[in-house]
Amino acid sequence: MKIYQTNEIKNIALLGSAGSGKTTLAEAMVYEAGIIKRRGTVESKNTMSDYFPVEQEYGYSVFSTVFHVEWNNKKLNIIDCPGSDDFVGGAITALNVTDQAVLLINGQYGPEVGTMNA
Repeated sequence: MKIYQTNEIKNIALLGSAGSGKTTLAEAMVYEAGIIKRRGTVESKNTMSDYFPVEQEYGYSVFSTVFHVEWNNKKLNIIDCPGSDDFVGGAITALNVTDQAVLLINGQYGPEVGTMNA
């Protein structure tokens, strides 16, 4: 395993309301980084992030999921946070350990209640 200096590591949280595309973006990131050979989908219940049975049953993230990719000689620790207001604690906890966050907004619906909370 490669050893990274602290300036080569970035912690990023993916935030947004439920259904805004956080898990889909996370899946695309690990695919583009070459970690997986095929992208999963939330509908197919085969994403890297939502692997708990309760998440597959509900069709959205219940727990924050951490994974990492290497991009441009940097290690990116990505946290896919739940978007449902019922599980906002996972997103708040993730923000305690991240350097930055990416706020996703569903282009079809625009800013929603979950977006305002994030």
